[in-house]
Amino acid sequence: MSKYLHRGEYQPGRNKTGWLIAAISLAFFAVLFCYVWQKIYLARQVAAIEYYQEANRRISDRVKMLTVEKQQLSFRGRIEQVAMGGLGLAYPEKEQIVAIIQPPRGRDEAGWSSNLAGIFNPASTAWGQQ
Repeated sequence: MSKYLHRGEYQPGRNKTGWLIAAISLAFFAVLFCYVWQKIYLARQVAAIEYYQEANRRISDRVKMLTVEKQQLSFRGRIEQVAMGGLGLAYPEKEQIVAIIQPPRGRDEAGWSSNLAGIFNPASTAWGQQ
């Protein structure tokens, strides 16, 4: 806004274009900063997602490998091979077989001792008592 003084003197008003340019520059740099920050944040998130996907893939592969290894180790022939070869175990003789004879379920009046009665009898006498 210009101001007229007496006797033809003219005094120009303050120039407000400097403030306008500063405000526009500030807004531009604020938007630019937000844009760059968003890109950096997004790049970090994508990197984290890729890292966790790779970790998940590695863990899944490890689980599959351990499942196959468990199946190989729990194979009956493998268990018998380890028992006979590594531990020195053998199949029992006919005289060494013990039969466990349990009463039918639901008879609680007999107690736990009757459940254990057939454990210490050889198989031939245990089967003969029935």
